[in-house]
Amino acid sequence: SFDAAPATTIGFRLNPRELNYNPTELGRIDVIGNSGVVCIAASLLPDGRLSCVARPEYQRGGPNPDNIMAPFVEANGRYHNVPYGEIGSIFDPISGTHQPSPVVDNIFCHAAVLDADGTLFTAGGDGDGQLEGPAGGLLSGLNTQRSFDYRTNQWTYGQEMRMTRWYPSAVRLVNGSFIIIGGLTSGTSYLPQKNLEFYNPGVPVNTLLPSPILDFTGTAGYPKPVLIPGSGHVFLFAYQSYAVISKVDGTELEREQWTPNGDNLVKGRRSGDYIGGNCLLPMHASRGYKAVFALFGGGEVDPYNQTARNDVAMITITDPAPKKWYYETDLMPYGRVVSDCTLQPNGKMLITNGARLGYTGGNIGLPNMFAAANDIFQYDPEAPVGSKFKVLAASSIRRFYHSVTVLAADGRTLIAGTDEATYTPATSYEHRVEAFTPPWLLNGTPRPVILSVPNGPIAYAATFEVTFTGTVTGVSIMTPNSGTHGTEMTQRMIFPTFTLNDGFISVVAPPDPTVMLQGWHMLFLLNGDTPS
Repeated sequence: SFDAAPATTIGFRLNPRELNYNPTELGRIDVIGNSGVVCIAASLLPDGRLSCVARPEYQRGGPNPDNIMAPFVEANGRYHNVPYGEIGSIFDPISGTHQPSPVVDNIFCHAAVLDADGTLFTAGGDGDGQLEGPAGGLLSGLNTQRSFDYRTNQWTYGQEMRMTRWYPSAVRLVNGSFIIIGGLTSGTSYLPQKNLEFYNPGVPVNTLLPSPILDFTGTAGYPKPVLIPGSGHVFLFAYQSYAVISKVDGTELEREQWTPNGDNLVKGRRSGDYIGGNCLLPMHASRGYKAVFALFGGGEVDPYNQTARNDVAMITITDPAPKKWYYETDLMPYGRVVSDCTLQPNGKMLITNGARLGYTGGNIGLPNMFAAANDIFQYDPEAPVGSKFKVLAASSIRRFYHSVTVLAADGRTLIAGTDEATYTPATSYEHRVEAFTPPWLLNGTPRPVILSVPNGPIAYAATFEVTFTGTVTGVSIMTPNSGTHGTEMTQRMIFPTFTLNDGFISVVAPPDPTVMLQGWHMLFLLNGDTPS
């Protein structure tokens, strides 16, 4: 057992399975603060804080008291007055505090990825711009593009997209441009945007292109894009199938073809209404940075069967065409839908949030999901067959639709969000942020301490030195999370080549930006499973 502060720790009395009662084996979950808003979309910023974006809490029956700020005049001269509460916040996982992040329009259900300079690029959202009060719901998609600068805590607006997009995805390319993919025209018609567009900073008009895969599947809400190591093209998954999108002109270079028996498509539905949490498995220099895309759970094709799937679908996106789906030998302990997958510095993954039954959507206090998946699953791709999954601690907070999970810079995993926490609108908005401290940070293994790293950019394929104290057995480099709605748009990690020396480690940087883009990343030294 362990001593727990009842006011801050979710103890065994709130958890009938008592999975928080053995922290050195199962980890522990603590409520560490208030995010100010329902953290529907979350991005880790270069300074370690978390950007959270929600939607206006009109159905609360009154203002959101946690995130109201005094009216002020914006840079463009507009009078900014949001009496129902700001929909953006910045959460500090160290202090457990937040501050408002005032944004001009309702960017609920947007796409967000970190740019090379550390600013957060976002696109789309909800066109109901009435942040000042209710205006009839989700009226239309947004065509705005904007960036958040963590150094100034300010949003700035750029050129408009060619199409309005609600629920789009985005991916940054090696040349610094972005592809914004799919989404819906609005929250009333729900018509899919069966297209994509290139945004190239410096070019005044985005380039609009059709997307055959989105047209074929009809599933344009948060398709899952991944930059392919080696080629720099984009792997895109939607519904049951994939395509490879050209980094040059957006055309489809490769497409998974439908067959009458469907045996070449992924089993079940893994995006759209029946999301399976996605991860790009850790890439190893010793394995040539082979990249495997994995989908954990999802739903069945049969609309009358709402039971979540418990299998893991995988595809090696660095393979030549035609790529083939395959499945992890081990099944998850139970099925999950609308879950999140979060990479850990030691190469394991955590599967969090979601439900055992249901699908996305619903409304405040009226979820479409049932039987909360409160347990944290650990997945270890390197473990022997039969032992790849392990059930860790469990939360007493129901994290249904609109939940997120993000790896913090200190090695904890932050869990936040859901506006379907209860069946009463007034109490359904969940602002509590939990931190999961994994067992490898609690089992007494000393954490390595980094003393120095290079000052300034590191060239690709260059060897750089990191000084440290303690025991070091490995090193990993990780790109921070940026995700929403069970769709992760930026997270990846590598195990680079390294040489251990007396008091320092020589690390070989990734070979090129297709493996890891230019920008901010997290470096961890490892003592077994325990990171610095």
